[in-house]
Amino acid sequence: MTPARDPASQTSSGTIMHKQIVFALGGGLASAALSIGALAGNGSGILLAYFAPLPILLVGLALGTASAAIAAATAAILIAALAGGVQAIVYAFSVALPPWIIVRYALMKKSQPDGSIQWFPIGDIVSRLAALGALIVVCAAIFTASGDGGFQGRVYEFLDTMLGTHIQIGGTFDRADLIDRLALMFPGVSILSWILMIVINAVLAQVIVVKAAKNLRPEAGYARLSLPEWIYWVFIAVAGVTLLSSGTTEYVARNLSLILAAPFFFVGLGIVHTLARRLTTPGMALTAFYVLIMMVPWAGIVLTVAGFFEPWIRLRDRFSQPPGIQKTEEE
Repeated sequence: MTPARDPASQTSSGTIMHKQIVFALGGGLASAALSIGALAGNGSGILLAYFAPLPILLVGLALGTASAAIAAATAAILIAALAGGVQAIVYAFSVALPPWIIVRYALMKKSQPDGSIQWFPIGDIVSRLAALGALIVVCAAIFTASGDGGFQGRVYEFLDTMLGTHIQIGGTFDRADLIDRLALMFPGVSILSWILMIVINAVLAQVIVVKAAKNLRPEAGYARLSLPEWIYWVFIAVAGVTLLSSGTTEYVARNLSLILAAPFFFVGLGIVHTLARRLTTPGMALTAFYVLIMMVPWAGIVLTVAGFFEPWIRLRDRFSQPPGIQKTEEE
């Protein structure tokens, strides 16, 4: 005999589901609005577009993967209706897909024999974002291989058009020389900036949902970020191709190396944050450091190298100890 269902329970469940769908649709509407603002071409619209992934991340981290998918699909449909199919495809891959991937993996968990819960590691999520960015560059290189000058030629054409449209270069500047310099790492820097903004949005979203007590996953310790072994081997392999190849292959591999170095940069940031905790004014120290990173590119390179070797040099373990206390090998 089938037990009777509680009507009140069904009503409550239906109300919760209805609210989740409404919030998901609202998140999609907000994300689409932020993305559409960039098409206006003004500075404020472009700035707001950087936060287009945030509503999807907020919905997903608070309500789940299905809600994130509804928000992403809603935004893509709105953009297709308002700006056309091409813009919708660009939005889907550059704005909607990364938050969905983050939410999907961030909410994955499994029970341990001791009864504890193990959440999917943040370092693995960051590594997958870098791999997605690298895949985008590889696909772009394949699709443009048959054109005049191949992938590198298309990058030159894009930069030439962009500089001609938005920037007037005069005086002692050599336009061709400037394009040559920019094109060297332009695909890698573009994807690297994209990964950075996605991560910033994800961290901001997690902070907001934790503050609101709506988080489905406990707050992550980003300073203790660790990476999977496979990202090391992929990075080493691509760096090796960069050193041993030439022409288009070397150009693509060089930019892929820059993209795949992103996870190590975030580990390096974890080292800095761990060190800052030992200071009397950590907030001021971190602010000064981030200003340094923006002004001196070499600081970011040093940080990335430190992040790569962190599993062996263990700077975070050393900096996490109180001053004057050193860990011994026996410990």
